Amino acid sequence: MLNLDLLKSLPKAEIHIHLEAVASYKTFLDLNNKYQLIDNLNSEEELKSFLLVQSLSEMIGKFLRFQQLFRCLDDYSPLVDDVVQYSKNFNIPYIEAFLSPSMVKKQGYVPVPDLFRYLDDRFAEIKKKEGIEIKLLIDLSRSFGVENAFENLQITKDYLAERPDSSIIGFGLGGGEQSNPAKDYGPVFEEARKTGLHLVAHAGEEVDSGSIREAIDYCYAERIGHGTSAYSDPDMIKRLRDLKMPLEVCVTSNVFTKKYVKDYSDHPIKKFIDEGIVVTVNTDDPILFDTDMNREIEYLHKKCGLDLSTLLDLLKNNIIYSFMEEPAKKKMLAHYNLS
Repeated sequence: MLNLDLLKSLPKAEIHIHLEAVASYKTFLDLNNKYQLIDNLNSEEELKSFLLVQSLSEMIGKFLRFQQLFRCLDDYSPLVDDVVQYSKNFNIPYIEAFLSPSMVKKQGYVPVPDLFRYLDDRFAEIKKKEGIEIKLLIDLSRSFGVENAFENLQITKDYLAERPDSSIIGFGLGGGEQSNPAKDYGPVFEEARKTGLHLVAHAGEEVDSGSIREAIDYCYAERIGHGTSAYSDPDMIKRLRDLKMPLEVCVTSNVFTKKYVKDYSDHPIKKFIDEGIVVTVNTDDPILFDTDMNREIEYLHKKCGLDLSTLLDLLKNNIIYSFMEEPAKKKMLAHYNLS
């Protein structure tokens, strides 16, 4: 019989999550103790208070502060360990995580190719020993301008020429949407498209549905991160449905940042599903929003009113619309044959 515990126990894929935000509270506190970057941060409760946000711009600002705590390759070791533990805790053997080179590059402590190399080596070991597959989507970033995005693309292309077996499977457009229209990054994604890797984009999280339109038309997005603002645009709803364009919905994230959603019951996820749009369920930034995949499943049922059968379909969508290889998809989906 289908129940929440059964849903939580199924092997899952998570396809919209930011790597550094999977860090545990302990890792964050240890790194801050090491570098003394943020004052008055000595306990988990103080950290949780610091991480509370009221807007997307505030969330991005705190995430960038968090990224500044990673100043040598050794600092990334506990982060990778945390990602593995997260995977084990919530039975998520496949993860597509965003990684942004922008702050790494700007700080200058670690050469970006060295970080890529370190993560690739660790991820290969993890897959061999644990059966957990971690793939990377490089966030070209709209927060630091077009020139920076081109630099991130070039660094990644040069690295991939050296390491074609890399865990890097695609490029994304993240960062603040305000005053950073996706259209401006069209030339960057035109170049990124030539690599043959996957392309995704955050859009409709902070501004109207025109951002989603630009992400599709100019950034060739195969999936849309969030897409929340589409709810008020019938033409965009129709287009997303006709394209079978998956939305990487992150409900708790949207509630925290409060742009279009003030409460779980207000979230348009049910409308999207009823309109025939492909929906997936994700956490975005677990440490920032004090959430995890199983908590999202529970909130979607108890606070957003989705029935268990619908939730099962959403979890299947995460697998179907991931960039996982087809044999691996079939193997994972076999666990969802519950009849």
